[in-house]
Amino acid sequence: MKLKLYLLALPLIVAGCAVTPEPISLAEHMSIAKEDNNRLFAEQEPVDGALTLEEAVARAVRYNFDHRLAMSEMLLQERQLEMTVSNMLPRLAASAGYSVRDNDSASSSFSVRTGRQSLEPSISSERQRETADLTFTWNLLDFGVSYYQAKQQADRALIAVERRRKIINKLIKEVRIAYGQATLSQKLLPKIEPLLKDAQRALAGTQKIEGESLDAVLPNLEYRKNLLRVISQLEQVRADLSVANAQLASLINVPQQTRLRVAPKPVNLAVMRGKKLDMAEMEKVSLVMHPQLREERLQERVDQNSVHKEWVRLLPGVSLTGSLNFDNNQYLLNEVWAEAGVRVTYNLLNLLVGRDALRAAEAQVELGKTRRLAVSVAVLTQINVARHQLENAVNAFKRSDQIAAVDSRISKLVTQGGVAQAEPEFETIRRRLEAIAGEMDRERARGQIVESMMNLYVAMGIDLMPAGIDEKTSISEMVPIVAEALSRIDAAEFPTLPPDTLPPSDTTKSAERIPEAAIGPVESAGVVFESVNKGTQGL
Repeated sequence: MKLKLYLLALPLIVAGCAVTPEPISLAEHMSIAKEDNNRLFAEQEPVDGALTLEEAVARAVRYNFDHRLAMSEMLLQERQLEMTVSNMLPRLAASAGYSVRDNDSASSSFSVRTGRQSLEPSISSERQRETADLTFTWNLLDFGVSYYQAKQQADRALIAVERRRKIINKLIKEVRIAYGQATLSQKLLPKIEPLLKDAQRALAGTQKIEGESLDAVLPNLEYRKNLLRVISQLEQVRADLSVANAQLASLINVPQQTRLRVAPKPVNLAVMRGKKLDMAEMEKVSLVMHPQLREERLQERVDQNSVHKEWVRLLPGVSLTGSLNFDNNQYLLNEVWAEAGVRVTYNLLNLLVGRDALRAAEAQVELGKTRRLAVSVAVLTQINVARHQLENAVNAFKRSDQIAAVDSRISKLVTQGGVAQAEPEFETIRRRLEAIAGEMDRERARGQIVESMMNLYVAMGIDLMPAGIDEKTSISEMVPIVAEALSRIDAAEFPTLPPDTLPPSDTTKSAERIPEAAIGPVESAGVVFESVNKGTQGL
């Protein structure tokens, strides 16, 4: 009978355990999207007036979601560290219970030799019982494994710090580039729009001439083709400049429809003229401070602790137990008693699989060492590429500055010297376009100088965010801190390591000099850094 009931109940149990996919409804999607949209820019200080470079950097650090995600990952690793540390503690469990049965728990004994009952049925337990115990358990093998797991988690928390450093450096670099593009857009777009209108007006004139057959068809078509090319170039330049606002808005996390007005801060980079770059020292700094290399060193410690864990697992487990017990059974002589014990266990299969697990852990360590060396080569390459980029940017600015100056003089002569009346309108428009294009090339070359400098700092692993800034610091408090740090990068200061940190390298030149160039005022570099001695302070 009971078996039939179990069989009847089995389909109900299986049906209750079945799980079917439940897609999110359209209404839920819309509700979540609305909530997310409201949270994107919530609790942010509004942008008032012209946006300075210092404020743009501060807003990116404070509000950018990539940085917020890195902060959340750091917090998660810290919480997991607290959890792994607690796993090393002994287990102290308290339990209490109540049991009842509908008849007596009686038993009798039978003789093994005769098979006859030797004792009449008797009971030693009440039908209703209350029990409680407090049990202490500590497994030394589990403690050893948990100890190395806690050390691994501590290193993972430090890895999260290094990843945040890398994200901040990349973020501030992107802000600087986008800020420079926004500055260029704000400067050149007002010049492009009138020129584009003049070109479109001239194009409409050619169509009218062709419609009225007032001129030869072929020369008019050639003229129109040239105008269309000019208009296409103008529209391309306008398109390139128009995205700068969206890029900067995304980095500092303001609504895309916000029209940002930037306030460029001119900085004289003449200090870079003849500036010595001690490449050997810079390579040393990069090998010590680069976030990715520091992450690889920490990961190697994580892998090494995996080896230690496998060694610990090869040892026998020793468990220490102790308990304080209570049972209100009236048949017991002692209702309260204490127990203690020691138990030794060993998994014999460890003799077979433990050696393979140990070899795999050691192979992981060797892989980490090789990966760190590969990253070291990549970092050294970044340093030297950035140095060559800086040299090329200085030379490019020198030439683009000369070309822009010539184009500007030609445009003035055409528009003010009466030359415009002596040549077709298309030539006048084309010369004005060349003047704008030359100015644009010059400003971009200036930006390349600053960007190359930032690439050097990023490749060296120098912190671009000053200490003392966190998610709780307000924008007004961050701006002066950022401004002070900006002054150092504007002065092209390169921090150095303490002496004897690394042996001198024979494969690099002691110093490289940036070629002489006429470097004029350039917008602020837009990066911040801390000295090597301060390390990751403030992260």
